[in-house]
Amino acid sequence: MKKRRVVELGMAVLLLASAFLLSREGARLVSKEAEGKKGVIVVDAGHGGTQLRK
Repeated sequence: MKKRRVVELGMAVLLLASAFLLSREGARLVSKEAEGKKGVIVVDAGHGGTQLRK
């Protein structure tokens, strides 16, 4: 039972470490691609606001 607990903890640590490393690498890739490009402005038309019905 204790061995299983150690394996589960090890897998959780590996999962979190890989998520951290991949997200950091993804951020580097995006920032490298954006260095030489102009910014883009996106206008969101929305859904017409909100309406209160009584």
